[in-house]
Amino acid sequence: MHAVRSDACAAAAAGRIYIMGGYSGHEVLDSVECYDPSVDAWSYVRSMSSPRSGLKAVVHDEMIYVLGGFDGAFRLATAERMDARRGHWSEVPSMTFPRSNFVAVVLEGSIYVAGEVNGDTTVSLVERYDIRERVWHTAPGLSVACGAAAACVYKEIPNPRRWLTQGRVL
Repeated sequence: MHAVRSDACAAAAAGRIYIMGGYSGHEVLDSVECYDPSVDAWSYVRSMSSPRSGLKAVVHDEMIYVLGGFDGAFRLATAERMDARRGHWSEVPSMTFPRSNFVAVVLEGSIYVAGEVNGDTTVSLVERYDIRERVWHTAPGLSVACGAAAACVYKEIPNPRRWLTQGRVL
């Protein structure tokens, strides 16, 4: 990579790896770098609309959704997506709650976001973005607040949505 980054996010789409945002040690970044394994090289691609660290990224149908984060002054509720095939960014409706250092997954056509580091505390709030309808919905909260955590979808668990909607934390 070309830029030093902490608190960035990564996503794989269209046969490439993307690293977005983060903190350089001096400023919050809006830049995006792309690794193309066919040429074994990193390059800069079109930047996000705003700088973000502590953000999350998920992929659905070769679209990279970038959510929330911290711009150096405030936690963000804003979201955007990049078409990995064309390299174009577009707006996505904002989350109902600003978040940084949270978890995000794609499950059954929706993006779920949960938890958040809110200053010195963590929260248990969960939201669901219906990708087809382009609208956010509040979901039942987690049984335990979390922040700076990790999440993944394991499709062989029966009824995987229950783990988010019932607020279970593994």
